[in-house]
Parts: sequence; structure tokens; C-alpha cells
Amino acid sequence: MLALILLAVDLYAFQGIRTALGASAAFPVVQALYWGFTALVLAGIAVSLVIDRHRWPKALMLYFPPVFLSAFIAKFILIVFLLVDDLIRAALLVSGQAAPERIAGLSWAGLIIGGIPFLLLLYGMIRNAYRYEYRSIPLAFPDLHPDLRGLRIVQLSDIHAGSLHRPDLVTQAVERINALSPDLIFFTGDLVNMVASEAEPYLPVFRQLRARLGVFSITGNHDYGDYVSWEHPQQKVANFEALKTMHSRLGWRLLMNEHELLRIGKATLAVIGIENWSAFGRFPKYGDLASAHRGTGQADMRLLLSHDPSHWKAQVLPDYPDIHAMFAGHTHGFQFGLEIGNWRWSPGQYFYREWAGLYEQAKRFLYVNRGFGYTFYPGRVGMRPEITVFELV
Repeated sequence: MLALILLAVDLYAFQGIRTALGASAAFPVVQALYWGFTALVLAGIAVSLVIDRHRWPKALMLYFPPVFLSAFIAKFILIVFLLVDDLIRAALLVSGQAAPERIAGLSWAGLIIGGIPFLLLLYGMIRNAYRYEYRSIPLAFPDLHPDLRGLRIVQLSDIHAGSLHRPDLVTQAVERINALSPDLIFFTGDLVNMVASEAEPYLPVFRQLRARLGVFSITGNHDYGDYVSWEHPQQKVANFEALKTMHSRLGWRLLMNEHELLRIGKATLAVIGIENWSAFGRFPKYGDLASAHRGTGQADMRLLLSHDPSHWKAQVLPDYPDIHAMFAGHTHGFQFGLEIGNWRWSPGQYFYREWAGLYEQAKRFLYVNRGFGYTFYPGRVGMRPEITVFELV
């Protein structure tokens, strides 16, 4: 049934291509490409009924759904213009006039407007998935201890190892991070998409990360196996234990509702890390900031790692005003948006008040990292993957 619906959509959308390009020498080539692509999509759907998509080659598994969806969006937009065309023609027929030809201008408009998102999404997959953007952010505190001045922190977030398939480019990013000679590295959750085993191929890569005072990490909502239908509860528990073990194998200090006190000269820095805590009911509240914060009273500075940015205004600011800065991820900047100077737009802003970049309130900061990896859509449009370098000043 799905194949028949898609074929009907393709046949109708093709009328717009015929109207716009029928008299052109390019029409036979476009026609062959259009129906060749349609045949591949239908073949992919047929194969998915026999072979589970998760058993396909990784690149094919990642790219088939978004390419198919982006093409469908383009066809849907074209069909809207064709429907307008048909309504105009129907009205003319009802009024007693002869049936006119399709309006070529409407077909061209549908092709152009529908083609823009299709090409943008393709560009985001081909060009931007591993084009990491290095952002340098000074964090200014009036009460900063002199021995903490100039401290350099690199933040990574949302690796989503199950989606990565270019270890060479990931290795280059790790080498560049090490070249920054950071004092600390913070990883703010979502090492995997679904299950712990996804991270296994990338352990040798991320194990190379080096920071003078260590690499500290936390868990994100994807790390718990909550999006998998487990046959037995014990499997989910075992998966999460394996995930935690992978942080240890990476040489990362995983903070599970706890903190680490670092002595830096005469200053004491508290690195606090909690499990996932979200202000939204659809995401889990495993975090326990009260337990993690307890015992940090003598620290000169407290830095919090918490995956979900909604945590900041919901609990951190009102209940823990002595936390100087919170580092989060989770949103990926929705992997889609536009940034021109200080002006930004993304669908993320309609879901999260703090969705990407630096936020300040009462001399306390939140930074929402746009993410290292990706999920669902294997690319980026206007929201490139991010590696952030902070300097305390």
C-alpha cells in the first residue's frame, strides 16, 4: 500500500516536471534521473521488508531515510503548486471555458521552492556533517580566583557514536583538540544513540583525548537505553553498566551525581556532574544535583556538567546560585538554522528557551553546545558540529 501511495505521488509530481521541462533538451535526462531515483526508493522499501534496516551497511542505513524524506518534501511542495494549478483549471472549466494548458510558471515555482530544501538537506549531509566549528568563548567572573585565570576548558557534547562513520575525520578533530593544550575537557552526554556497543569502534579514537587536569563526562538521555525495546529489564541494566565502563576505558572521569575537587595552585575548583535531568516530562530526571553539590562549600568555583539546558532555569539558577557556570548540550541547535552575526534562528528556539550558545544571568553562565555528532538527520544545515574552547578571565 505504501509503495502504491508513493508511486501515485511520484506520478502526480512528475506532471510538474513535464510541464516545466517538457520542451527542453534536458527533459529526457531529468526524466531518467527522476524515475531512476524513484525505482531505488521503492527497491529500498521492498528490501527493508525482508532485511531489517539496522542490518544494512551503515552509510546506507544512515542516508537512505533522510534522502528519501527530503525528496518527498520537495515533491510535496511541488504538488501544492500543481493542486493550485488544477483548481484554477477546474474553475475555468466550470465557467464554460475550454480546458487550458497547465501554467508553466506554477510548475517552475514548485520545482524551485521544493528544490531549495532538498538541495540544502543534501548539502548538509555531504558537506557539514564533519565540518567542525571551533568556537572560542571567554567566561568572565568578577570573583575569579587569581590561580584560575587563563584556565582553558574544551567542551564536547552529543558524540552519538552510532551515527558516525568517518573515523578519519573524527580522529583529525581529536588531534586538533589536543593541539589546543586544554587544562580540562568536559563531555556533556549522549555518547551513543541507542546502545552502548555503538561506541566500541570509536574508543581508540576518543581515548586519545588529553587534558592536563583530566577529561570529565556525564550521561545524556540517549545513554540509558530508554529508546530500545528490551526483552528483559536486566538487558537494559547491563547495557548501561557497559556504557559506564566505556567512559572508564576512555580514561574519562564519569560523574554520576557527584563532584571532583581539583586543587589548582591555591584555588579549589569543583567539577560537578549529574545524570540527565530535564524540565520536560518526555525526558528522564535521573540527576540528583543535591547529592552532587554536597561537599563543594569550600570551593572557589563550581562548574556544572548537566546535559539538558532546561535544567538551568528550572533548578540550577533558583536553588544553586553558587554554581558559576553550567555546560550543556542535548539540542544540537536542532542541526538546522541560520546564524548571521548576533542574529540566530532555529526551530530549536520554539522548544527550548536556551538552545545554543552562551546565556548569562546574574553573572552566572550557561553554555549550550551544538553537539559533536548528529542523530536522525546525518548532517547539518547552518548549525555545524561544534567544539568549544573556554577561557576563564
